[in-house]
Amino acid sequence: MHIKDALGKGCKTDFAGFELDASKIELHSAHKREIHLPYSGPLPDALQDNDGAVISIMPTVNLRISVSLTVTKGKAKTRYRIAATPQEINDILFRFFFVDKGDNSCPTNWDCGLNHYWIGHYKSSYTHWKRFVVEGHGMMELVDQLSPDALGRLERHIADKKAA
Repeated sequence: MHIKDALGKGCKTDFAGFELDASKIELHSAHKREIHLPYSGPLPDALQDNDGAVISIMPTVNLRISVSLTVTKGKAKTRYRIAATPQEINDILFRFFFVDKGDNSCPTNWDCGLNHYWIGHYKSSYTHWKRFVVEGHGMMELVDQLSPDALGRLERHIADKKAA
């Protein structure tokens, strides 16, 4: 998990590639409606003087999960995009949403910092994302339902990915 190159004119890219320590991410959200996990690990030298840092993780219904680092200094907040593998994201979110009691017993972690409504909302998106992206379940059933136009777009997308 590392800081990505910044997009856009005037954005800093000095920290691109800086590795974050996932073991220093607290699994209790600092926000009741969004997943903002306090981060206490190392940061680039220029970001050391700060009032706090959080890793924000946003699962969405379209099966995309975005991850960012927000560093606060005074009233200023600066956000950096984070590159994380599906496995790194899954390792964090599984432990955030569930309590592993062993023997395949993993009840919901109701004490993760989110209001119960938002636990259900994000956990549902995460669970669908995990089944498709991490476990690979349901992919063929989804492809079988695509219209000819949508299937053509998918085929072009796959060809573009292979060529890149």
